[in-house]
Amino acid sequence: MQYAVARIFDSQQLLSKLYTDLCFDKFPFSVIKDSTFFSKYGSTRKVNIDPRHIEHFPLLAYQYYQNKQNANTVALEYQNYMWMEEQFGKKVINQLKSDGSEYLYVFNTASRIIGKCKGEKKIILEQCSLPFGQYRKAIISEFEKNSGWCKPEAIYSFLDESVEQFILHEREEWINAEFIIVPSVSVKDSLISEGVNLSKIILVPYGINFSTDIDLPDQIDRKRFLPFTVSTVGYLELRKGIHHFLNVAKAYPSAQFRAIGKQGNLIPDDKLSELKKYVELTGHLDRLSLSKEFQRTHVLLFLTIGEGSATVVYEALSLGIPVITTKEAGSIIEHEVNGFIIEPDNTSLIIYYLEKLKDPDFYRYISMNALTRSQYGNFEAYRNRLLENLNFVL
Repeated sequence: MQYAVARIFDSQQLLSKLYTDLCFDKFPFSVIKDSTFFSKYGSTRKVNIDPRHIEHFPLLAYQYYQNKQNANTVALEYQNYMWMEEQFGKKVINQLKSDGSEYLYVFNTASRIIGKCKGEKKIILEQCSLPFGQYRKAIISEFEKNSGWCKPEAIYSFLDESVEQFILHEREEWINAEFIIVPSVSVKDSLISEGVNLSKIILVPYGINFSTDIDLPDQIDRKRFLPFTVSTVGYLELRKGIHHFLNVAKAYPSAQFRAIGKQGNLIPDDKLSELKKYVELTGHLDRLSLSKEFQRTHVLLFLTIGEGSATVVYEALSLGIPVITTKEAGSIIEHEVNGFIIEPDNTSLIIYYLEKLKDPDFYRYISMNALTRSQYGNFEAYRNRLLENLNFVL
């Protein structure tokens, strides 16, 4: 989704200027983007629009990066977020003095200063994720119910004064915005529970392009001869529901369970040892290795506790892989049509759906539907949804 909105607006001649921290379309970064040092950033920092429509602040980006490297506590981490938001906002506001745009499309946790100083301009805020206050509430509740799955400092870190201030700043953004774009029903409902007026909220599910050049019937047939494999993707941490994933693995020996992703810092050693007894841990995988992993995966079991919208769900659908996930990540999923929406701790129901998916005919039905549904979740569909919902700016 990097710079997707900017590209969409530019394609419709709606983009006056893109303001960002660092963009590799601009000289000299456009020349050095393929060097060894910068290559890992080049692909995510390019917009592919006319550089004259881009204003960036590379020195600020460097200062933020340096601060981030030195932020060895939660307090420093969130102080750095808020410092960056303020400094970036001031630079943008200074540029807006000569920008005649009527609307400003901004992103949550990065637009408080811009919203306060917008003048006559109207703010369209994209709330990419759950409101952080709601996310924190869900995570702390999960910590308290599963205290053995996290180190004590994990809870204390969420109660830091800097985190409280960060939450207040995000709430200010909602007040300053005329419209708020959300990617999922879960984010929409969370905003409403925070007191945001429904009339401000516009639901626009994301869309992401993945290669769908697959022979799905052939893939389904080949998987029939492989061990039934259930995978999850993401950090091995409580917030991603790895403890619920383990509970399913322990209760359902009829499948192989694989966890794809880096080990989180907050899992105690005894829980990690228990996890390894029932789940194969692959560690972080590059894009090619992940693609190979999906070729052996029958079901994506993604039991995240707090999410706005999860890219991995879209990717699984594009490969015809049935998804069992939570409402926090599953807005694109149609329950019992192309996947399943469940509570993360409902182990018995999850096992019920896994058993159903072991039936070849039912698996084929859900898998084909998943691939079809992925068309709703591709970039072109997202582009059309966004422009249709923002027709008042056309």
